[in-house]
This record gives sequence, structure tokens and C-alpha cells, in this order.
Amino acid sequence: MFLILVINSIITIGISELYATDNAQTPTKPDSTSKFIAAPWASASTDEGIAVGFTAGISKFPNLLAYTSLQTSSKGYSSISLQAEIRNCYVKNILNASASKAIRQLYDPFKPIPEPYASAVVNRYQIRYSRLYQRSKNFAIGPDFKFDFSSARKIECLENTELPWDFEWPYPKRRFDRGTSYSAGLRARYATMNPNRPLNGRIVDLSFRIGQAEDRDWKLDLDRSGEILIALARQFSHRNRFYLRFLGQFQELIPPPIQNHLGGESTLRGEPSQRDYGNTILCGRAQYHLTVLKNWDFPLNLAHRIWSIFPVWAMDVEVVSFYDIGEVVDGHWGERSDRYVKTKQGYGGGLRFVIPPELVLYFDVAKSPHGSPRFYLGVGETL
Repeated sequence: MFLILVINSIITIGISELYATDNAQTPTKPDSTSKFIAAPWASASTDEGIAVGFTAGISKFPNLLAYTSLQTSSKGYSSISLQAEIRNCYVKNILNASASKAIRQLYDPFKPIPEPYASAVVNRYQIRYSRLYQRSKNFAIGPDFKFDFSSARKIECLENTELPWDFEWPYPKRRFDRGTSYSAGLRARYATMNPNRPLNGRIVDLSFRIGQAEDRDWKLDLDRSGEILIALARQFSHRNRFYLRFLGQFQELIPPPIQNHLGGESTLRGEPSQRDYGNTILCGRAQYHLTVLKNWDFPLNLAHRIWSIFPVWAMDVEVVSFYDIGEVVDGHWGERSDRYVKTKQGYGGGLRFVIPPELVLYFDVAKSPHGSPRFYLGVGETL
């Protein structure tokens, strides 16, 4: 696993530096420098297996950042995504679009041990666009648009499993069936730190939308949805940092295929990916970072000795401990209506390899009270 981290960092940094250097137009003016960045990468997790991918993008600080990624994994997950932030004077345009295919499983939310009893191959398409107007240095507000579509095939019950008493066979089909939603509303964001590398500051991101949702047999004229993200990072010293995060996602009437999910790396580590789902999810995260090594250059120095094309950049090594907690509310689907699914939690630790200013390679191991350990390895900050 450490070898994957080292290889990933060497390839990413080396090729990124090559493309960035070759495409820099005005090196003496950092704010107007255009850079093209491209690199292959690798990641791994219990849910997706070993994944390989390629990312390419362009940046022109502080007005443009756009990149697209392709990936495929050993457990049948594949995706393509596009992320872009384009700033023009006091307006920031934020676009996130993705298309993915994955094998998803259905769990009994009331059993403490996660045992899947149905599975399907799920195709998911999501687009979100926000146009935020800067009202002050740290506050922006503007319209928000979202589209979500999901469909599935190869829906089947797994062998040697017992169906929950009120989950008859049509239930898995309805869970994995086709669903669509499109909505528009308002988004407001207050941020005093970079969300890609939150070191010391606060982020409050609120959105509310009104739209329409439907599945194969059902259609709603008016649906309301929204998100709340509150994050706090405190750097007590040059070696100690603490993160807190609360995430709430709300939907009123939404078909099961596109309901909010809980479980996995982005919401609750230690639980299977998308174990629980419902109209509303509430989840929190606490994470402590301790820097144990600073300016450590051994991996990249070794790579430079082997092939001088790679730059010698020092990295910091952090030891991380964390605790995740979450709950799902499903008020409209299934015979257990207006239910609160039992609170789930996960805890564990990991390592961060930080290459200044913002490249983070991570390795986490997490466990829920009744499940087996799960691991996550990749690039980026997990807050």
C-alpha cells in the first residue's frame, strides 16, 4: 500500500511538473500563468478494489481551474467526471458533472452486521452548476441547478441470504429502478479557507432547490431539496490540527434510486459504500492530524536518482485519527415509513503524505462496531 502511495506521488508530480513547465506562458507573473496538468494515478479501497485512472486539466490562477478524470477499478466501478471553477471579476461559476457505473448492494439497515441480500449494476449521471456572486471577501451567493439520473440492470438477490421480513422482492427492484430529478434554487457559501486543503478556518455552504422528481411509475410536480455543510479547521501549532465537519442532505419526495446515501469514504468510513439511503442523511466527522515528519524527501530523492526527470520535493508525514457518525431518515418509502435508521459510526486512523502546497496522499483504515476493517487509499483531502 505504501508502494502505491509512493508510485502515485512520483508519477503525478513528475508528469504534472513536466506539463506545467512546458505550458507556462508568463512565468514572471504567477497570477496570469496558464498551466496544463496531466497525470495517471492509482487508488484502492475495500469497496472499489484497486482503481487506476487519468486526470488532465488546465489552471490559470485565480481565474480558472478545470479538469476531467477517467477511472476504472477491479470491482467493476468506472467513471468519468468534469470539475471546473471559472471566476470572472466577482462571479464564480462552479460545475461538477459525472457519469459512473458500479455494482451496488442492498443491506438490511436494522442488522448491525452489514450483510447484502441484493445487488445490481447501477448507472448514475449527475450535473450540478452554481453561479456565485461575491458579496464580500469570504461570502458568495447565487443560483444553483442540479440534475440527477439513475438506472440499473442485472438486479438479483444474492444466494444464501435471507430477505428482511418487510423487504419483499419488488423492493430491491424499486430501490434500483430508474429515477430522475431536476431542480433549481439558491446557494450561499461563506469560506475562510480552501476546501481542497482546509488548514485553518471555517466553511458554511447552504443550498435550497425546488424542482421535480420521478421514477418509472411516479411523478411529483414539486419537490424540495437542499444541503448544509459546516466545516471547521483549527491549527493549534505547526504539528497539530483538528477538523470538524457536519453534513446534512435533505429531500422531500424522491424516488429510491436517487435518494441520499450514507456509508463510504465521503460520508461514513468503516461502513460499506452506500449502505443506507433515505430522504435525509445527517453525518458528522472529527479528525485529528499530528505531523511526525517534516520536509521528508526520501521517496522522491530516490526516484530522482533513478531518473533525473523527477523533481526532488520534500513532503510532510501526518498521523491521523478520526471518528465518523451518521444517521438516515426515510419518511416516504417502504413499509417502515417515517423511520430513523439506527445510527451508524466508524472510527480509525491513517497516514497523510503532504506535498506542499495542496497535494495530499492518504491511507486510512476504518472500522464500525460490528463490521470488519475497511481501507481507503488515494489522493486528496478527506474532510
